[in-house]
Amino acid sequence: MKLLRLGAPGAERPADDGCTYDLTGLSGDIDGPALATGGVRSGQLTLAKHTNGTNS
Repeated sequence: MKLLRLGAPGAERPADDGCTYDLTGLSGDIDGPALATGGVRSGQLTLAKHTNGTNS
């Protein structure tokens, strides 16, 4: 999983780059606090739930 920000500077939205998914509902940003509080695992679980565990 690659985490990234999409959008214009100052208006970026957090996303995942397996396929590109908007992660705004999970986190306001991909930053230290989000990562320290289980943000990656939360993203993995949410993506698996919504994609049936696939990247297609």
